[in-house]
Amino acid sequence: MASTLVEVRLRVPGAIGLVLRLMDELPEDAATLRLTPLSAPGTVVPAAAEPVARRIAARPRAEWVDALRHLPMLAAGCVDDLVRLPPTSTGVLAALGPSAGHTAARALHVRAGADDLTAALAPARVTAEAEPAVDVVRALPDAVARRSVAVRVAAELGSRVAELLPLVEERLPAPGLESRAGAAAAVWRVTGRTHDTAP
Repeated sequence: MASTLVEVRLRVPGAIGLVLRLMDELPEDAATLRLTPLSAPGTVVPAAAEPVARRIAARPRAEWVDALRHLPMLAAGCVDDLVRLPPTSTGVLAALGPSAGHTAARALHVRAGADDLTAALAPARVTAEAEPAVDVVRALPDAVARRSVAVRVAAELGSRVAELLPLVEERLPAPGLESRAGAAAAVWRVTGRTHDTAP
């Protein structure tokens, strides 16, 4: 397969067709082929992105579904298959947002556990339900980790997680400029406030 990827990168005629044929011929238990270099738009081989993603959407496999994150119009057509592929499909379903639908929202809510921030953020992207992400922050045993994760959650979900604002504000005087800037941006996303948060 490595030689095929080189052929694709060199734009050898027929190389993308070879990749598609290999995808079809791989047995289910050998589907560990990593396709992200071929399927993510803007990568070394942008011309391969859509044909490879179309093939993935036609027959989703856990090892390959992340490539659909970059082509939501294809992912939307196979939501029912993606729902059956957690946790690897969590990011793709979350990227679809509300268009993922009720079935995906239910599956993401079930997957949202106290030990996985990515899975806990996913329902908020689909249904605006922020409680699983807030629960992850609260469940962290370490105060420093709680504040750090609160900044990430607040930066992503904004005013829906206003209850995390005290934790976020505790990061404003952090020693590193990057930490202070992240906290200031999160405060802005939650409150719109900037006058007293500049790093």
